[in-house]
Amino acid sequence: MGKEAHKFREFFTLIDPTKKTTNKKAVCNFCIKEYTLSVASCRTGCFVSNKAKLCRGHLKKCINFERQVPETERIEILARKIPEDNKKIIKKQKNNKGKSKRIVKENSDSSEENEENKEPLRSTTKTHSRITNYVSRSLSKKDVPYFEILLLRMLVSNGLAFTFFENQETKDVFTFIAPALKLPSRKAMSDRILSKSTKVLTQSIIKIAQEDKIGVTAAFDRWTNVKQENLFGVIFITSNGETLIWGASDISDERSRTEDVINHITNIMNDAKKENIKINCFVSDSAGEYAAARRIMRVKYPNKIFLPCMAHQMNLIVGEIFKESNIYQQISTNAIKIVSYFHSSSYFTGLLRNEQKILYGKTIALATPGETRWNSYYFCFHSILKTKVALKMLATKFAPELAEPSLSRSGHKRQRHMPTSTKKFLSPDIVTIIENQNFWNKLYEL
Repeated sequence: MGKEAHKFREFFTLIDPTKKTTNKKAVCNFCIKEYTLSVASCRTGCFVSNKAKLCRGHLKKCINFERQVPETERIEILARKIPEDNKKIIKKQKNNKGKSKRIVKENSDSSEENEENKEPLRSTTKTHSRITNYVSRSLSKKDVPYFEILLLRMLVSNGLAFTFFENQETKDVFTFIAPALKLPSRKAMSDRILSKSTKVLTQSIIKIAQEDKIGVTAAFDRWTNVKQENLFGVIFITSNGETLIWGASDISDERSRTEDVINHITNIMNDAKKENIKINCFVSDSAGEYAAARRIMRVKYPNKIFLPCMAHQMNLIVGEIFKESNIYQQISTNAIKIVSYFHSSSYFTGLLRNEQKILYGKTIALATPGETRWNSYYFCFHSILKTKVALKMLATKFAPELAEPSLSRSGHKRQRHMPTSTKKFLSPDIVTIIENQNFWNKLYEL
């Protein structure tokens, strides 16, 4: 029969120690809620050894416990007794008996000591160390894991490679700031630190999903990465709106079929069931195979909800509006033509930036729209409108020189452009679009 859990066990999450002979690490649940399990398990002041006395001591000075728990409940929790309290009472009683005996003895000897101690007190001076000795210190064993996780989070959030810490300039900066700090190697980051952090993060995600009594929503989609690999990604959204990355798998060897989508949904259900995670709803985009899979799964699992992605639906609606309106479609085409032209010509891009610096005091990049990036068309049109004056100035300075109109075979006048070899001009089509006021009015409406 195992040892009975102490009275503060419910407020801590236990993590198995690296050595079997030591106690388990008790990580404060209130700190986990504030910092996540991966950070709290390594952050000094967020965990203690799994002992009742240490756990109660942590809660007494835990800021997160004080913020998240009402005062009356905190008083009741901290008032819980532990075995060490009885030992303190017995020890106090013994100390009181010993004190009474010492007081009697000290009173009898006090007169003799006063006569003997008539020598003047000598002043003592302490030698203080220099302040430079406290500028940098070596990390303790408890600080090292937390420092490594902070470094890993910095690399990931900034999109840096693991070789960043092996760069000599990086080493020089850290040496200047804190000479005692030792940066981990690329191999240590990719093997030991990343694996450990991933394991702790996975435990944290599972724990958060398990504790959601209402249930989570599973959203999934497929995409192609820079290595041209087709990936199937899944995220969980809790009832509080928190997003949890559940996982991703390589499906490059699969065809985009309804049967494959159904198998992926079934696998998500089975994996969640093993971890005691409740899934109420499944969300996917409106591709043909996903729409067909939703219809089949609704019949097979009537107690689950299968929905299309609302963002994708809105994108399709906007696309249909553009298809129905010839004017909007033409304006959109002309806007993209302007962006593509300047992106293909570094010469005119440089001239446009010069005009922007003169007019706005800064440069404005023309955004390229993407088919799957649903806000990218808005950003594209907005970037053109922001640099409207600069584009018009450039069109005025570098418009092609016109020659005398000639007659075509049918008798109509035909405008000709003067050929030149000394000066480069903008394309006549681009100049026509930029100088068309109706184009700017409609683009503003979009």
